[in-house]
Amino acid sequence: VQDTGKIGTKVGEGSVFQPSPAFTPSPSGGYLLALGAGQYPFRQWVPADGRVITGPFALDTETERINEKRPDRIPTLVLGAAFDGRQGWFILAEDMPAFLAAHPSNAIVFHNAAFDLAVLAQACGRHGVDVYARVEAGKVADTLILTRLLWLGTVGHTARKQCSLDYCAGHYLSLPLPKDLTTPGGDSVRLTFGRYLGKPIEAYPAQYLEYAAGDPVATWLLFEHLETRLPDLKAIAPRAYGYAGEKWLKEQWRKHGPGTHDIQLKGSIVLD
Repeated sequence: VQDTGKIGTKVGEGSVFQPSPAFTPSPSGGYLLALGAGQYPFRQWVPADGRVITGPFALDTETERINEKRPDRIPTLVLGAAFDGRQGWFILAEDMPAFLAAHPSNAIVFHNAAFDLAVLAQACGRHGVDVYARVEAGKVADTLILTRLLWLGTVGHTARKQCSLDYCAGHYLSLPLPKDLTTPGGDSVRLTFGRYLGKPIEAYPAQYLEYAAGDPVATWLLFEHLETRLPDLKAIAPRAYGYAGEKWLKEQWRKHGPGTHDIQLKGSIVLD
């Protein structure tokens, strides 16, 4: 919803917008997402808005259902959602190339960047937007990789099955991030975004927008938390075999990212 504040448009098969306690219309237009103790405004981004974010932001993509039998097929982008710590925006697939072009130098935070970047590259590549250039420029962070590196460096394992976004939101932030939202008809929201491909924001039921908004907010908050935990890796590094001193470690982080994040990010993209 843009500044018109229109709420209640009929959607789907005769259903209507039915906000939940966690996702309500905003008095100033758009929506309010309640997540934990915070409330976060969201609205639609359109190309006429131009650049609306000056610093880094979290970005998440919702796609058509993944074909489990054909993992080589990148699912089609349906809806994107961005959040900069204060404000969130919904971005339709058709507008994503213009959104990224309007924010060419911003750093972006993802959770499982390899997946989102592949989706964005497929959606934006033919428009001349090179999403992987940000990786080469050191302007992409992956909270999934940072989480696994933090576990590896402090506990000694790579947190398999303990690094999904909903797990991390609960474990680190005490935030409920439900992944089992359903439509009034009982369909999984997570698996059925494809039915709204090419449709305007007004066509999306509240459950879908609530789901889409929650992920970038949780990703951003997780990134902020992980930044406070990364010094733990440096603090215990002197105990590790091969430690060559504080100056040496600082240089490795500069070259390869915290705990080798930048190497791991590039490797995850290539291996994916």
